Amino acid sequence: MYSTDLAYIHDAGFGDLAEGVAPEFIRLLRGHGIRSGRIGEVITYARSVRLFFRRASAAIRTGGLFIFDFIESADRRTYPPRSRGGGDWAIVSQAEVNRAGTFLTRRITTFRKIGAGFGVPGSRFEPRTPEYRRSHEVHRVRIYSRDEIGRALTAAGFAFSMRRSYGSYRLLPGDVAVVAERQ
Repeated sequence: MYSTDLAYIHDAGFGDLAEGVAPEFIRLLRGHGIRSGRIGEVITYARSVRLFFRRASAAIRTGGLFIFDFIESADRRTYPPRSRGGGDWAIVSQAEVNRAGTFLTRRITTFRKIGAGFGVPGSRFEPRTPEYRRSHEVHRVRIYSRDEIGRALTAAGFAFSMRRSYGSYRLLPGDVAVVAERQ
């Protein structure tokens, strides 16, 4: 899903989501006697949400939790190219939705500093500017309705609730959080 550079930039520049949802995740997991778990934007990339949920159900014990979020609407989620950067990285991205409103496409270009440059001032080995690695990714994210997700979860053996936040951390516009328990 994410290249190494994009994963680094996601953590360095956009880690507030993980930090914001962590207290609620920990509370939910500990409330079910679970000591660890994983966070990720999982279902938006699945080819078949029904198959994905069946596999998740088979991997989770009865009473276990499956916590995730999904995009139900691209409203306020599209944008023209924009950029952001940190000390050793930069990112340019844009997002658009298809006419049917079923896929959000993110076009992402990353720049990651990989060398500090070198040289000797006043010599033929003048200092060089730092080197950056450039990469480009296209993420095609599926947009689901609450009903579609709910039907697939029920068919896979989950009871669930949907909400607009993880505890006090409000999600982005159009995102829905799901806490599903394996029955």
